[in-house]
Amino acid sequence: MVRAAVFASMALAVAGPLQGDAGSARGWAWVPQAPQVRLVITEREFFRRYDRVAVAVESEADGYLTVFRIDTDGRIRVLFPRDPRGENFVVAGRAYRIPNPYGQRGDHAFVVDDYPGVGYVFAVVSPEPFDYRPFVRNDHWEYRAVATSGDYRNFFESGGHRVHHVIDPRTGHSTDNGVVQVSVLAPDCTLADGLSTALMVVGPDAAAELLSREGMAGIEVRFLVRDADGAVVERRLP
Repeated sequence: MVRAAVFASMALAVAGPLQGDAGSARGWAWVPQAPQVRLVITEREFFRRYDRVAVAVESEADGYLTVFRIDTDGRIRVLFPRDPRGENFVVAGRAYRIPNPYGQRGDHAFVVDDYPGVGYVFAVVSPEPFDYRPFVRNDHWEYRAVATSGDYRNFFESGGHRVHHVIDPRTGHSTDNGVVQVSVLAPDCTLADGLSTALMVVGPDAAAELLSREGMAGIEVRFLVRDADGAVVERRLP
């Protein structure tokens, strides 16, 4: 039986230069998205650059914990476990303060280094160990940006065709080339996001030619494609 992981999240408002007392602390309540995990961070209305943020997590069930942040530029950083092989099993009802993964002194989990905007902290607990392999390189976290496009969430069927939000500009209609999903690993979020949509349109054959061009080094792509029998198969590039 497959049991789903549960998670909690919090948003962090990162303020730029402010006038007056607009950036004063007012006390921030945590708002979990699932009742089984409680996530608490430093109480602030706004966080400024170089502020230190403490993070604590408590789960109602035993499980395996992952805590990560998404900064205002969309970059993901894992806060816990410190490395992919680290011990991350947590016991129900016990509060865990997340240590700083970079070995800095203090009780904070991370230092705000974002530009103004909104970032997030997520805590995820699973009854089964996580498979971190897609996010690991040389036994360390892989911090290139990941973006995914697909036709499997927002769609409806019409006349035997799947109508969805990824449009082929050559036809003016939803893509209909058998591609179910494209995930792109790239040096930055903007490139990953743009490529995932573009490659969803052109398909894996044209994608191979595109990725061979100058400036595309270090980009990895995973396609999920429906074959002639309707089965979904994986294809990776390069």
